Amino acid sequence: FHFGQASANARVGNDINSFMQSARGSLFLDDRNGHIAFSERSNVGKAAVVVVPFLDLNRNGHRDPMEPAVEGMQLKSAPGRQQVSSDGTQIRIYDLEPYVLTMLELDPISLDNIAWRINHLKVQLEPLPNHYNVVEIPVEVMGEVSGMVYLQDENQQRGLGRILIHILDQKGQQVTQLLSEGDGYFFHLGLAPGTYRAVIDADQLERLQLTAWPASIEFEIKVNELGDIVDTLEFVLQQKGN
Repeated sequence: FHFGQASANARVGNDINSFMQSARGSLFLDDRNGHIAFSERSNVGKAAVVVVPFLDLNRNGHRDPMEPAVEGMQLKSAPGRQQVSSDGTQIRIYDLEPYVLTMLELDPISLDNIAWRINHLKVQLEPLPNHYNVVEIPVEVMGEVSGMVYLQDENQQRGLGRILIHILDQKGQQVTQLLSEGDGYFFHLGLAPGTYRAVIDADQLERLQLTAWPASIEFEIKVNELGDIVDTLEFVLQQKGN
């Protein structure tokens, strides 16, 4: 049997007949995730871990009913024997020593979407014997923002490179700073859902004797399982006095 080991022996001699049967194996029951498994090995006293990655849409660090599981995540390193669920959303690790600190290292490259991010790539735990120790891995969904910086030159516009753009949150704190490319294009992936404001660097505008229109652009990164994209930001710069 692929799920257990069994043996039977019979001995006949000196008018004495003896028969012996034996079987061994293990039954795993994970009632939290609705999983039953069998093993030909004896795992009594051993520990097991189930790793469950999920999209943390509200970014509270805990899995809520509306937050889906994430498929395809892999581990860079882990002790024990690994088994991936049929739908690819859970990784089960068996044959662990209980009460021994265990380190799991996650592989962020294995995620299917570049907008998904794992904040903590290493997880340390102390598994309990005869239990499925559940480790939920929150995966945050990040947004993307992009746009153009133009220079108004007489009656035409052309893209302007090496212009600093600050991305500020609702409190006015800088989240990131971008630099436009040679054709005026700028881009950033890694914004959490929320409301932001983009502004051109004021000191740079003063040095170049330029003004920006509009002075700032407010935009929103919405909650989306695939990651939201805002690509409509446009700044037009022109010489002061024009």
